Amino acid sequence: MIPNNFAANWRRAIESGDASGFMDREDLVGFFTATGANTGGYDTFMKLTDDEKDHVVEMRSHYPAESLEAATRAHAKRSEAAQAVIARNKANLVTTPAASEPPKSVSWEKAIAKTNASFGMMAADIYARRNKARGV
Repeated sequence: MIPNNFAANWRRAIESGDASGFMDREDLVGFFTATGANTGGYDTFMKLTDDEKDHVVEMRSHYPAESLEAATRAHAKRSEAAQAVIARNKANLVTTPAASEPPKSVSWEKAIAKTNASFGMMAADIYARRNKARGV
């Protein structure tokens, strides 16, 4: 199915494979951009009938420079968009120097000391039982 927004000469080219209706090189590059799988026109290309797809592919082989130009422009456009996203994300990053150790609160220090003390008492109790069992 040829999109309704395609120019009449583009529609004729898809239907018949005749590229004589293209006005100039830029018109041909625009056509290949709109119908190319690697230029953002994948959905358009896939909606064409098999005969129409064959006509487009045949025209690509007859005009390789224009087809390559369409692919190159599409790649450059995607690359520019990706670079813009990367630059925006880099600008949004907040860079703060990492602290070597976070500050400890007094209550945290007390909790650690209490836990260590209880482990110490528990260990002393275990050693006492073991020594008693051995008769030491």
